[in-house]
Order: sequence, then C-alpha cells, then structure tokens
Amino acid sequence: MRLLCLCCAATVFAAPVLARARAPQTAHGEPRETAHALSLAARASNFEYGGRGTYRFRFRNQTTAGISVEGGYGIGAFIAGYAVKRTAYFDGRLPWLFPFLASDRFAMAFGLTPGLRRVRSFDPDGAPYDTSWAVALDTAVWSYAHLHERVTVKLGVILPVSLQVSPQIDNDKVGGLIVTGLIVPLNDRLQWFADAQAGGIFGSNGDAGKFLVRGTTGVRLTLGANARRWRTF
Repeated sequence: MRLLCLCCAATVFAAPVLARARAPQTAHGEPRETAHALSLAARASNFEYGGRGTYRFRFRNQTTAGISVEGGYGIGAFIAGYAVKRTAYFDGRLPWLFPFLASDRFAMAFGLTPGLRRVRSFDPDGAPYDTSWAVALDTAVWSYAHLHERVTVKLGVILPVSLQVSPQIDNDKVGGLIVTGLIVPLNDRLQWFADAQAGGIFGSNGDAGKFLVRGTTGVRLTLGANARRWRTF
C-alpha cells in the first residue's frame, strides 16, 4: 500500500516538472500552441459499462494534463476478497501524457494516470461490506500513425495497477492490456474516436486471472490555436 501511494503521490507532484521539460519538435521546428479538449464517451466491457467525461489541457511542449470522471454499472467485482454482483462504480483520474517522439505523421508518448476508484455493491448475498475504495496508477506507452488527413491509428499498451485501501488493504487489480483505436476528425474542432482493449487482469489476492475485453467510443471537442491538429490523446 505504502509503495503504491508513494508512486501515486510522486506522479502527481513530478508531472508538472516533466511538463516543463523540453518537448520533441514538430516537423516544422516549432512547438504547438496551448489547447483545450473536452470529450464524452461510452464504455462497455465483459465486466461493466458506463460513461466517461474528460477535460485535457495541452501545454506548448505538447505534454497534456487532465481530469477524467467515469461511472457506471458493473456485473462483477471483488470487495475485501468477496465476489459481488450488481455494482455501481465511480472512477476519478488525473491523466498525464508525455510525448517523446513527434512529427506530422507519427508520434509516441508515455502515459501516467493516477486516481481513485469506488465500488458500491447491491448484491444482498455478496460481501459483508457494500463499499470499497482503491488507489490506482496506470502506466502506458502510445503510438499514433497519421495515415491520412482524416484518419489516425492509435496503438498502445496499458499496465493497470490498483490497491484496495478500504474496507481492508488488498490487491485490487494488476494486468496488461493491448489497445487499438481510431481518431477521425469530423470538422476542424470535433473528432470521433473509438478503441478496443483486451488483455489479462488479476485481482483480489487469489482471484484467478480473467480476460478483459473493453470498447470505448465518443466525441471530442478541441479549442485553441492549431487544436484541429491535436490527435495525440
């Protein structure tokens, strides 16, 4: 618990320092201007489904910081090691993205996403506890290929880790996911995006591994100078 909490705290405090670091230059040799983005998305997996809202701010060096809120309904979860069904979940995150390679056609970035997750069970035959809290820290590596002015392909790997801190300290989740997705501009400010994630997830000390399949689709509004060229999310 202490290690994960320290990692989350270090991420939150170190991210602004990393954000001020020199960014990779674009093909034209100049960093892009600041910009804002708002997105709304629907998500569904073999364990839960719901919606997500995200705000992101892009610095001049292309680093992005944001806040993401997600909530929905779950068909299965673990609270203090007990399997429960019919759950509601709330997830609050602070996503950071640090590009380390950028051009007009290709980009790569490193992602850090600390946050909190709350699960509430409505299963009368489940755990002796009906609510759990967990701290989380996801790390990721992303690549973006601008195949066409109208199409960007997104590929990545996410390593999600979370630790349940209430009602008792317990391993909540650890795993690895492969992500593929598309970003398609609808006009100069509005984009449609979709991605699919798949991989193994382990949790709740002793819980056997499970295969997670999750899809996300939504729209994103970008505002600011050169915002229409912002596709690295």
